[in-house]
Amino acid sequence: MKTILFAPETLNLVKMTRCLEIAKELEVDYQCLFSSYSDKISEIITEGGFEFQHLEPKMSEADCQKMMNFDQLKD
Repeated sequence: MKTILFAPETLNLVKMTRCLEIAKELEVDYQCLFSSYSDKISEIITEGGFEFQHLEPKMSEADCQKMMNFDQLKD
């Protein structure tokens, strides 16, 4: 079976939800794996029945906030 890797930043619920919906459609034909440097809200991945791998180095809370600020065009 072919494998698809999803690597969205898990601190963004919108992106995570989108990836999960895509994975649900593909899981019939593909093994869907998820990975990220942050484990924020990663439980929705495992609760959805998918494998989640934490990457190193793990992002700190400060790094997560900086990334969200950048994503939302905030200072």
